[in-house]
Amino acid sequence: MTTYNATPQNIALLAALLRYEPVVAEGWLRLEGQQVPNPTNPLNVKWWGRPPQIGQLVAPYGTFGRYQTPADGLRDAVALLHDMAGEAWTHYADILAQSGSGDALAQAAAIEASAWAGGYGGQISAWVTAHWSAREPMLNLSGYNPTSTQSVALPQSAPLFAHPGDAAPLVRLSAPATVAVLGRVQAPPGWYLVRVNTAAGWADGVRRLTGCYAQLDPRQFTTAAAEDPSV
Repeated sequence: MTTYNATPQNIALLAALLRYEPVVAEGWLRLEGQQVPNPTNPLNVKWWGRPPQIGQLVAPYGTFGRYQTPADGLRDAVALLHDMAGEAWTHYADILAQSGSGDALAQAAAIEASAWAGGYGGQISAWVTAHWSAREPMLNLSGYNPTSTQSVALPQSAPLFAHPGDAAPLVRLSAPATVAVLGRVQAPPGWYLVRVNTAAGWADGVRRLTGCYAQLDPRQFTTAAAEDPSV
C-alpha cells in the first residue's frame, strides 16, 4: 500500500522553507508516495550518504535516505534544491525563483517543470486548481497581484473604499459589474483590493485603473473576465 506524508506539520514546514503557498506544499507532498513507508523523508530524497541522512531504505523504485526526523528530511530536500540549482537540467533554480511570489499556480508549474520526480505530469497544478478556491482563492496572499484571474460580480451602488476599514466609500458602482480581485489585506478581515477605472481619489480628475477596497465574500469569487468598470 502506498503511504504519503502530507501531515499538517510537514505542509507548514515545507511551505515555510520554500516560502511557497501551503496548498502547493500540500499538493507536492500528496504526490510523493512511498511503497515502503519512510516518514522521515517526506519528499523521497535519494540516498546520498551525507548528513543529515542517518541511513538508507531500499524501495522498489530506488534507495532513499533516512533521517532522524521528518523536519530533517524536508530541510535536506530544500538544501538539495539549492545545491543543484546551478545545474540547468534540473530546473531547480526555477523552483527557487518562485519563493515568496504568492502565485500558487506558478509555483506548482515550476515544480512540475523540474527534474524532481519527473515533473508529476501537471498533478500539482490540478491539486491547486481543485482546492485553492475552497481555502483562499487569491493567487497572491501577500498583497497586490495585477494578473489575478479572480473576479467577483458586484451590484449597482456597491461601495468601494479608499482604504480597508473606511466607514465612508470613495465611490460606488454606477452599474452592476464584474471586477478583478487583486489581493487580500491581512487586516481588517474580509477586505480585498479590486480594480476599477475611476478618477475618484486623483487630484487631476483623470480616469485610470485604480485599486479600491471592498468587503467581499471569497465564496462568490469566480474566474469570469473582469470588466474594469468606469465609476
